[in-house]
Amino acid sequence: MRWVGLVVLLLGVTFLGCGDEEVGCRSDHDCEGELICEPAGCRRACETAEDCPAGQACVPRRVEPGRMCEV
Repeated sequence: MRWVGLVVLLLGVTFLGCGDEEVGCRSDHDCEGELICEPAGCRRACETAEDCPAGQACVPRRVEPGRMCEV
């Protein structure tokens, strides 16, 4: 029965998403608008924390040069 809870949790996380961020990109071209691709999915590019939604920080990208918004 515990596996049912795990399945429900995984489905909830999958379908709730993270607002305007997409998951499953391979390059920046896979992301809509001005979002950029990172291993965790599409993220908003930024120069400073003011460019990010409330509660997010502007941090260095993990793969490419530049910065991105992250919780």
